[in-house]
Amino acid sequence: MAWTTQSKEKQKALASDENTLTSKIKKLAPSCDFDLLDFYQNNKGLVKKYIRKNTLKLVIDDFDEDDIPDNWWYKNKEGVLKAKIKGKSEKFTTYQKLEWIKCGLDVVYFTRKHIKIISIDDGIVPFDLYDYQEDLLYMYGENRFSISLQARQSGKCVTDNTLINIRNKTTGELKSITIEEFHELRKKENNS
Repeated sequence: MAWTTQSKEKQKALASDENTLTSKIKKLAPSCDFDLLDFYQNNKGLVKKYIRKNTLKLVIDDFDEDDIPDNWWYKNKEGVLKAKIKGKSEKFTTYQKLEWIKCGLDVVYFTRKHIKIISIDDGIVPFDLYDYQEDLLYMYGENRFSISLQARQSGKCVTDNTLINIRNKTTGELKSITIEEFHELRKKENNS
């Protein structure tokens, strides 16, 4: 699993520019289950060092499932923790906090380390991104509204039940439909 030059450069640049790093951490703080700003203020050097390092192969221990109360599981499904649980922040280790910060700051790092895909040949494997997939992830992170013209079957996915909003050109009515329904409408239009 390669750690690309672009990812290295982005992480090193982020770690060296304290103003940018601080502002990005402030943006992450509301979605965090521990006091992120306090942790960052008390561990700035450690956070910067961790961000700069290649930690893809570093194994971060998860919560010990025996120590997790039953009411922490999302819809009582073991393995899926609820968000925003009171008392959970005391259970995070320093490494887990550092990993949370690094994943929040770099979507490519998060994808490479924590997302798994199913390979026909090898079973469940880490998601090893192509360069163009990395570029797309960074572009989507930096530009909220992005349009990308791409070939079919090139490593991206949209399911049939993905909702999209369309507007009727004649009436101006806004309607929410699935991609599958949209394609069926287009087929009918093209056949008539």
